[in-house]
Amino acid sequence: MDDARPEELQALESEKQVLGTGSDPSGDSRLALAVLEQSKALTSLAAQIAAQHGDPLTELSGPSMGTRGAAGRAKLQNELALHKGTFFTAVLHQMARRMAPTSSVDAPPAALMARGISGLRYLERFGGYGKQKELGQLQYQVMTAFDFLMEDNLPAVRDTIALLAVSIEQANLDGGRMDLATLLCLQEDPPAAIFQSRQISSTSRARSFAPLADQRWVTSSLAFLKEMEVISAKRAELTGGPRANLDASSETAKPKPKTQPKRKGKGKGQTQSEETEASV
Repeated sequence: MDDARPEELQALESEKQVLGTGSDPSGDSRLALAVLEQSKALTSLAAQIAAQHGDPLTELSGPSMGTRGAAGRAKLQNELALHKGTFFTAVLHQMARRMAPTSSVDAPPAALMARGISGLRYLERFGGYGKQKELGQLQYQVMTAFDFLMEDNLPAVRDTIALLAVSIEQANLDGGRMDLATLLCLQEDPPAAIFQSRQISSTSRARSFAPLADQRWVTSSLAFLKEMEVISAKRAELTGGPRANLDASSETAKPKPKTQPKRKGKGKGQTQSEETEASV
């Protein structure tokens, strides 16, 4: 069977076997053996890093696309199906990093709540729903349930989610209007700070994607979206490309029919007037 190892490793391995037969290896032979073991370790480490820690965005700029986006999305879906609360923890940590960048996020949700980290306070501080007031009202109810989860108040979470479902259903019946839906949720009016427009700098992370989203979710979603665009483009090229080119060539080769000039005919009234003038 062919040896797929690099030639340098094969040479060092051969040297190791030859030196291994001697009884008293010299200093050079010990150095060669050390270099051989180090090369093996580096090769194995590089293979593990390439297999386990591939970045989905590395293929976005290349001419050919892989399937890392789909694989990353499937991995996230499997993680979601385990119902371990990892996504809740990730969003909570993102919220804590934005509200208190210099504080550690490695703390239980109740401890973070005691430090002032909560969904409603995050919403009041960063808001930005001035142009989407309906979404701001819905987010206010969602963050209320989020805070109850941080306190492990499951009965309150159930009630909040149930009223949220009623509010969304009523808003759908009202054509998206939240007037009656807001009353049905039985909450007070959301703070005015939620609906203030926030100025975001050009270099801010919030301009690219949701700040509460984990970086791994964003990269996997972007890579998956890019793969879908490539597949759609290839499918359109295979199914509609040749026919479109053929139709375009046929329309170009086909000469346009010449328009016949309209002849001016004499009306019946004009003929009678000419006969009258001739008789006179």
